[in-house]
Amino acid sequence: MNLSKALKVKNSLVGKLNQYKQVLLRENSRRNDNLSKINPAQIYDEMLYVSEKLGRLKAVIAKANIGIYDRIERMAELKDRITYLQSLNTREGEEIVLGYNQDKLVYQWTIFINNEERDKLIQELQLLIEKYQDNIDLHNTNTLVDFQD
Repeated sequence: MNLSKALKVKNSLVGKLNQYKQVLLRENSRRNDNLSKINPAQIYDEMLYVSEKLGRLKAVIAKANIGIYDRIERMAELKDRITYLQSLNTREGEEIVLGYNQDKLVYQWTIFINNEERDKLIQELQLLIEKYQDNIDLHNTNTLVDFQD
């Protein structure tokens, strides 16, 4: 299978593993008057099987990505930068506050990166991310991995 398909299988396995974990969390301990049709031992075995399979698949994917690891990490850093920029306080201008004894206090907020600059930076970063993603998608489509159930 190609790497793109392997990534889809990985995501599916992650979803299954999370489902099994949730069921076991819910069904692990039960009172004797609260019967369940779920077999916790079977769920646990399924969870272990999917976890082991997921671990093997992640290792295969990691090996296949060695050649583009720098681009994957660069893209992750750019995404983190966008998240950071989106979290910046962009308040600026005058603030009037009633202080003790109803005295009017005036503060001036100054700003390093305003909303417009932040939005422009984010847009530039998103364009870079798209270029990296296109390159990674090409790699994922053209790279074959050997993974057997």
